[in-house]
Amino acid sequence: MLQHALVAVDLAEDWTYLRARIPRLYALGTERLTLVHVASPGFPVAAERTYREERRALLEDAMAFARDYGFIVDGDVRVGEPVLELDLAMEESGAGFLVAVSRPRGPLHDLVMGSAVLELARIAGRATWLETVVGDEPGRTGGGVLLATDGSPAVAGAEGVAVDLATRFGAGLAVWVRPRRWLGANQDDRGGQMEAHLEALKAGCPVLRTEIATGDPATEIRRIAQCEGSDLIVLGKRGHNPITGLLLGRTAERICHRAPASVLLIPHSQSI
Repeated sequence: MLQHALVAVDLAEDWTYLRARIPRLYALGTERLTLVHVASPGFPVAAERTYREERRALLEDAMAFARDYGFIVDGDVRVGEPVLELDLAMEESGAGFLVAVSRPRGPLHDLVMGSAVLELARIAGRATWLETVVGDEPGRTGGGVLLATDGSPAVAGAEGVAVDLATRFGAGLAVWVRPRRWLGANQDDRGGQMEAHLEALKAGCPVLRTEIATGDPATEIRRIAQCEGSDLIVLGKRGHNPITGLLLGRTAERICHRAPASVLLIPHSQSI
């Protein structure tokens, strides 16, 4: 999965943050990058031609940087609706995962902070890596991988990826957040099942620690990631809706929008 990444770049500013993360992708085993810039349609023909030429020149500079670092690199400037163009680029390139910048505001706001990037993740059936920017800086690093899990079969792919990445990072934490108010009569059974499930994950990965928290899942996952200085939050996704199709439904959407670390969304069938 990680061998080939398609990177959605806004060449005006996002590449500044993405290039700072190039060493990490390389260290995790990514060998090839496909850099894609998608421009909105509607330019007059002459203006569109000029714009594409300008963006292509900037893209060539970005490609040269990545190539000098040791990646196999190709790229394209496309015009059209971002989700459709990036989905098509994923299919054409055969990339295993999409990388995009996640920021509260900016030219890619509609792509990475609205539902579009989640819709793309659902349509493509591939992993989506959101590089978060807090203020003017990328998210914190150094704490390894944080896996948010509910122990269901739908997140098995995310668990497998997180265990592998924790080994590569040399540190990892698997977290289950127990809702403060549970419904139903099997609360104790569910807690015991999750304790056993987390212990089984830990047994297969010596560097993985486990934690059970109580409270609002999105708030707790963000808090723990912040305290740990996590490099990456790994979430599974499922279902048919770009928001509720994620591991924790609206919780996952809230994590993606305000994460203190990068977020990796994994389809249930995908693995390293």
